[in-house]
Amino acid sequence: MQVQTVLMAAGEGTRMRSDISKVLHKVCGRTLLDWSMAAAPESPCKPIVIVGRNEAAVRATYGDKIVYAVQKERLGTGHAVMMAEDQIRASESDAVLIIAGDMPMYRPETFEKLCEGVLSGRCDAAVLTCILEDPTGYGRIIRDENGHVVGVVEQKDAKPEQLAIKETNVSGYCVKRDLLLDALGRLTNENAQHEYYITDIVGILVSDGRVVEPCVAEDPIECIGINDRVQLAQAEREMRARINDRIMRSGVTLIDPENTYIEADVQIDRDTVIWPNVVITNGAKIGRDCTIYSGSQICGGVIGNGVTVTSSVLCNASVADGESVGPFAVLK
Repeated sequence: MQVQTVLMAAGEGTRMRSDISKVLHKVCGRTLLDWSMAAAPESPCKPIVIVGRNEAAVRATYGDKIVYAVQKERLGTGHAVMMAEDQIRASESDAVLIIAGDMPMYRPETFEKLCEGVLSGRCDAAVLTCILEDPTGYGRIIRDENGHVVGVVEQKDAKPEQLAIKETNVSGYCVKRDLLLDALGRLTNENAQHEYYITDIVGILVSDGRVVEPCVAEDPIECIGINDRVQLAQAEREMRARINDRIMRSGVTLIDPENTYIEADVQIDRDTVIWPNVVITNGAKIGRDCTIYSGSQICGGVIGNGVTVTSSVLCNASVADGESVGPFAVLK
């Protein structure tokens, strides 16, 4: 069974105070949109990305790698997905995964779990949720006595007893395709915001006797959405920790992981030692048994085995096995 991924990426990101589209800001070398797409299940269906005023910038970045739907007016998340109805209908998918394009901390295993119930036929839809000590600003998950989701209430529409709920909606939904298309046609904007909420499809499905399961994200970090530079820095810090953890577990020594900056697409072979205040970016490849001392910056290029780099800058440079570079060298 195939899953069609739909990414909501039309937000203008005014709080970023930037000329760059919010979803094109980067965390550890990849755009926010890249991270969201990378977490989605593999599928022969190209991802559908809902864009707005950022359409030209997103097209310039991704070309024909994705399918575009355009939301000309910002009338809510439900309205955004409604703008992708034709593209969803044209896909050969069995289920649709709807996620945010500005949440880079999603994990692939979380989406696999989210989609599993729908693809197996155990439920008709699934909603990604998270337990937060401070749920302020998030929609609250309403469950029935069987633990199934029967509704999602946005904070501005919630009653006092609903505001006390700590299980929140974190912008991840998997729905059988035909049921989604039917529910989109029944959305209304009768709420405090006068917007069309994608979360209202839950109530529609439940009223039709459909089963909606919750899928609780194990790590609250996955719920980080990017709305300003502070949250961007938080995501950068958390993602860098993930990357460094993976690199160390592959056999690389990082003397001080918290002060080592390695982008996502970098490759480093085993038994290499990296000292603090080193920056490695742009898909650089570093061999085994190397030592990279403090103050070095490696941007792209290929570093052979047994190489020592001391307080130097290497930009797309090639260094042969066993060579020493620096101190204070610049290679381009």
